[in-house]
Amino acid sequence: MKHFFKIFLTIFTIYLNAQNTNYEFLGTLQLSDKNFISYKLKFELNEKGNFTGETITDFSGEHRTVSKVTGILNKKKKTISFSESKNISTKSNYDNANFCFVNVNNALLKLKNNKSIIQGTFTGKYPNGKKCADGSIFLIGSEQLYKKLEEVSKKISIVKPNDEKIKEGLDAKILANEANNNILKSDDKLKINWSSDTVVFDVWDTQKEDGDKISIFINDVPFKKNVIVKNNKQTFSFPFTEKDMTITIIAENEGGMPSNTAQILLKDTNENFPIMTGLRQGEKVSIILKKN
Repeated sequence: MKHFFKIFLTIFTIYLNAQNTNYEFLGTLQLSDKNFISYKLKFELNEKGNFTGETITDFSGEHRTVSKVTGILNKKKKTISFSESKNISTKSNYDNANFCFVNVNNALLKLKNNKSIIQGTFTGKYPNGKKCADGSIFLIGSEQLYKKLEEVSKKISIVKPNDEKIKEGLDAKILANEANNNILKSDDKLKINWSSDTVVFDVWDTQKEDGDKISIFINDVPFKKNVIVKNNKQTFSFPFTEKDMTITIIAENEGGMPSNTAQILLKDTNENFPIMTGLRQGEKVSIILKKN
């Protein structure tokens, strides 16, 4: 949740995966100016009720950001509190000092009939502690993710005039996919904080193989040219030798079907970063790795 706040969608709905101690929620932040931001919270809970995890803000927008989160869940009082502390990855061009991190204190946690609802207020704070935003948070958990998403899709109110895909109606699978993937289009740049001394990533096509070809550059130097994107994963790696390194993906063609699509999974020491590209011939995206 960053201080630009330009997404204008009403409530999506939520997914809760409560196997063992792993939880996952989808929903929205509503700002004091009545605008909405898509929001995802996922975490692993320990026996004492403390948790660590990640949030994803504006997951289908141009400022999609993944942040580290820590918190506590009080099952007796049925409340949840958590705070974002730092960014893990972001598509935003804002520097760290201008990011507005979400803080939630004692939001209500309602559990009923395999459904969970988190509802309360939040305060946004800059890294220096200064307040930058406030509003309400609403997250819902349900085993019926796709069914619920499809119901909401039919009723959703759209106020962003230039987003044709949303105008046509949200598809449940697309929405869930966007929540879980960094979706990059022409000239998008994704910044990732990286820990390992080696960069390892898989490339494959989750759709029908149609001859899509990409070229991969590392710091503007050719690394792999004219790679045919197939259903079977291809794994690449290279040493992380500098403070910052940029991976550039260029679409060499559009295969047998419009747009060149590739699924990419970057594998850091303790974190994986799923990325999807959708490019026209000649278009490119950049992934900027910053050494922690």
